[in-house]
Formats: sequence, structure tokens, C-alpha cells
Amino acid sequence: MIDTVLNWLRPDRLLSCFFVHPLLRNLNGKRALPILMYHSISREQGKRVIPYFETNIYPSVFEEHIRFLATNGYQPVALESLLDGGSKIPDGKCVAITFDDGYQDFYTNAFPVLKKYEMPATVFLPTAYIGSTRKKFKGRPCLNWHEVRELSENKISFGSHSHSHTELKNISPGALEQELRISKEIIEDKVGLPVKSFSYPYAFPETRKVFVELLKSVLTHLGFEIGVTTRIGLNSPGCNLLTMKRLPVNSYDDPTLFSAKIDGAYDWLNPLQTVLKRLKDS
Repeated sequence: MIDTVLNWLRPDRLLSCFFVHPLLRNLNGKRALPILMYHSISREQGKRVIPYFETNIYPSVFEEHIRFLATNGYQPVALESLLDGGSKIPDGKCVAITFDDGYQDFYTNAFPVLKKYEMPATVFLPTAYIGSTRKKFKGRPCLNWHEVRELSENKISFGSHSHSHTELKNISPGALEQELRISKEIIEDKVGLPVKSFSYPYAFPETRKVFVELLKSVLTHLGFEIGVTTRIGLNSPGCNLLTMKRLPVNSYDDPTLFSAKIDGAYDWLNPLQTVLKRLKDS
């Protein structure tokens, strides 16, 4: 009960739900695409002290999110569909669903819900932890290639999350290209489909302009056309498809906060996020 009350009183929740969200309802909102960022879907709560940083979501809360989208007129879109018709953000109430880290609980807990509501999704794989036999990443079991191929035949797309899930900003340009190239080639070999999407592991270093330009250059060179990051916010027409924003979601996202996030009421955190990174880099 105490945890629930403390979550309700979070400053980011209060400001987003009861100030920004009502304000947005009274404005003529521009067309924008929310991309949801999930990680593990399990009954194990993570060890994060601050709810914002939690990456786990209970299966019951995850289904609550998906049911909300389905019953409130949100049209699910696959990330790669953004490449159709000249890389345009689709019209109407649309949403894209993504998962980082390739955990096995996606197969057991998330996929049945997505299938029930006929929702496509993209899963980003750190290929060093995906094998013919079960491997683990951060102590959690990951998908194996048999499961990946089965999911690929059922509206689930797969992208690269690098090979070893290392801090890409801290390695050489050659090592960066190798991390992306290896992961892309492995997924394409195992699944038999081209890989066009990439998810940046760890916090995205948007304040390091030279690195960001290098990353976009390497992604383009290797044939990636879509990249998603941990930058908070919705994506408007004309956004750079290689550095798209996402919305972090977890077990603390009750229906009120979840609704506020996908309507853009959480985007105010993006400038704050950037300032804090700039201070950390200085």
C-alpha cells in the first residue's frame, strides 16, 4: 500500500497526469508516434529504488497496457512499416511496441497477449546472449533461436541490440562497426530475413554530437534504416528515423500515467534528460 501511495505521489507522475496531460487535451495536438519501450515481462520486480528506472513489468500490468491500446482505438504499427511511403509517421492514433534484451519471458508472457490482441512488436536482440541452447543476460534467461524463428512467423520482428550489449560510446569506431555488423549478420542468418532496425543499448548519448553522427553513419553503411533510443518522447513527422525517441514503461505505469505518456504528456522530461547528460559529460 505504501509503495502504491509513493508511486502516485511521484513528481513526474503528478506533473504529467494532472498538469501537462489536461493542457494537451485543450490544444490541437500534432500527429506523433509513441514507441513503447519494454524489457522483461515477469512477476519478478527489479531492484530499482526509483520507479522511473525500473525495466520490469508484471504480466498483468502488461496486458492492461495492451488492452488499453486495443480498446481505445490505437492502431498498432510495426516499426519497419514506417519505411513504406517515404518514411512517414502514420496518420491517426498509432503506437509501436518494442522490447529490448531478448528475454525468454517475452515468449512466455508477452507474446500470448500480443497474439490475443493481434499486436505486432519488435524485439531487439543482443546476439551474444541468444543461442541454440538457453543463455542468460543480467541473470535472466534469453530467447533461443528456435523461439525467435517461431515468433518471426507470428508478427514479431527482430532487430539488433548490438552483439555484446556494450557501452558503444566507449569503444573505437572499428569496434562499433563490428558490434553492429556481427549482430545484424547473425540475426539475418538465423531468421532468414533482412534486419533493418537497431536499438541503442544503455542511455543514449545525444549530447556527444560527434559520436551520434558516427553512429548514424555506421548504421547507414551497414543497411540499418530505423534506430530507436532511450530518449524520451513521441516522434513527429520529419524526425530522424535512426535516432527515434521511445517511452519507458514498467509495472509502475498505472492506466492514468500510461495514458498520459502515450498522449505526449511525458515528453517534458526529454529536455531535462538532455541537460542532466550534458552536466554529466562536462
